[in-house]
Amino acid sequence: MANDTARSLPRSVFVADDLSYWKIAGDPSTVDLLNDHDAMILPYSAEPEVNEAEVTRVRALIDAAGQLSRDALLVRNPYAEHGYAFADHAIAEFSAAKYRALAQVAGLLGATSIAVREVKIEHSKRTWAAGIRAALKVGKGDAEATREVKQKVENSLKGRFTFDGGPADVVAAQEFLRRRQLTADQQLVDLLEMRSGKYTIRSYHMTIDGIREADANFKAAVNLANAGPVKILGVGATFSQTVSNLSRIEIEIEIEF
Repeated sequence: MANDTARSLPRSVFVADDLSYWKIAGDPSTVDLLNDHDAMILPYSAEPEVNEAEVTRVRALIDAAGQLSRDALLVRNPYAEHGYAFADHAIAEFSAAKYRALAQVAGLLGATSIAVREVKIEHSKRTWAAGIRAALKVGKGDAEATREVKQKVENSLKGRFTFDGGPADVVAAQEFLRRRQLTADQQLVDLLEMRSGKYTIRSYHMTIDGIREADANFKAAVNLANAGPVKILGVGATFSQTVSNLSRIEIEIEIEF
């Protein structure tokens, strides 16, 4: 099934130029990095030294998406059945993807419109990034980083979706949530219930976390960016700093039925 295929994909991918890949493969101190499924290092064009079938499959996937480029750090999109985003754009792209997924659920539930009211950024130190933060060079301050993230997210969320409305197709909405791996979001489960009873709601104001389901994928990407041979290249430094200090992307949404 497509959803099972998505779950089997690496959480993060680094595309090494062929020479760097061969150096990693030939060094006893780094060769084990090539066996990490969650944080995959693959060669740009050379034959893989390990896990040939899996590496070839993932490389073909990102090549088809136009993302196969040397020194690219990619993060798996948790809101797509399969697909990745470049690390530096992942926060905004994932927030937009979750909003679009919610819009489709709303449409299936008979909504007439859905719109973003406000975006808020919450900062806190991620416990899994403690050791990494200590090794990071100081770059942008939290205030500047927050402004940039907020602007990128707001730009990606511009627009109001409108629908014809109609009766709620709760079964189709449930299936869509399952395929987008959003069945653990209690607010969305509650929304389905409130559109399936005798007294259904006419409007719903909710706040979602635009990156909640991406935490494990971000962790894999940050660890990969800070692995010895990758870190030397300086790949993902800004991404690591931003994600290590980011806890939530709060998106306030209004849905009308």
